[in-house]
Amino acid sequence: MHNQIMTVCPNCGTNVVDPTAQFCPSCGATLNAVSQPTMSSAPPPSQPAYGGYPPSGTSGMRGARPTGITILAILEVLGGLALLLGGAAITALGGLVGLGLGAAFGGILIIFGLLSFVVAFGLWTGKEWAWLVALILSGLGALFDLVSIVIGLGYGSILSLLIDVAIIYYLTRPHVRAYFGK
Repeated sequence: MHNQIMTVCPNCGTNVVDPTAQFCPSCGATLNAVSQPTMSSAPPPSQPAYGGYPPSGTSGMRGARPTGITILAILEVLGGLALLLGGAAITALGGLVGLGLGAAFGGILIIFGLLSFVVAFGLWTGKEWAWLVALILSGLGALFDLVSIVIGLGYGSILSLLIDVAIIYYLTRPHVRAYFGK
């Protein structure tokens, strides 16, 4: 039987099958020369062959959720609450003064608020689609911020742009991508 060289993660002890891997697929730790290679024809029964994460498109337990993803999910819930409350207030106010446009705008905000909860759930549970949605929303936010800066709508857009760029950078880190099965 052909033996395969595997690296053991110095942080969590996961057997890393890919000899060219630079990061542990389980915890995201950097793999370096200190890691101890072991000879094995297959991973031990307690360790899945795919490094602790289910293969893409399957369900099952994932590794620990990165702290930044927890923060993004909580912020998404808070933003959803703000959209729901604002949408309800605008809808009610539009109904009181007889402005159908206000009520329609409020309804749109309510829909976006509900969608925020769906995205927060996806981030919290490590759904692959949530990673892509968060990346797209941050990219669109950054584009909107750039346009706002160019047409002179205020300096608050600069801070918002920096936040969107930081989120995009964070979502593309190897341990975050691994959490989403990427």
